[in-house]
Amino acid sequence: TGNYPYWQCICPILYTGSRCEITYLGCSSNPCRTGTCVNLPNGAYRCLCPSIMTDTNCDIPILPCSSNPCLNNATCLTLSLTNYTCVCPPLYTGLQCSVQILICTNNLCQGNSTCIVNLKTGMQICQCPPERYGV
Repeated sequence: TGNYPYWQCICPILYTGSRCEITYLGCSSNPCRTGTCVNLPNGAYRCLCPSIMTDTNCDIPILPCSSNPCLNNATCLTLSLTNYTCVCPPLYTGLQCSVQILICTNNLCQGNSTCIVNLKTGMQICQCPPERYGV
């Protein structure tokens, strides 16, 4: 029948097409989802991923908390593919919990008492002078 060729080429590695006229390159199938594909010898390829993606084909996002950006045992919460927030432990503040709180922020102490920060809990407490007592 006229619809089928009477011969068939069996192509060596790296070639394709009815007459093996097409050189197969690793990047010809666009394997890198979000990255740039680079052809390597023997039909292999390598994906150059953008900074927020990883894996062989650049198809796994690198979440912002993966790099542990929060300091001082803070908890990192992923907000989106590029944004995060740090939940700071007591005594620390700032975007990455890098600022230590050593002073009272809201001095509510009265009667000549002194506001101090409890270094274990981070709570602000009033230290009364020797002749006074109270909370």
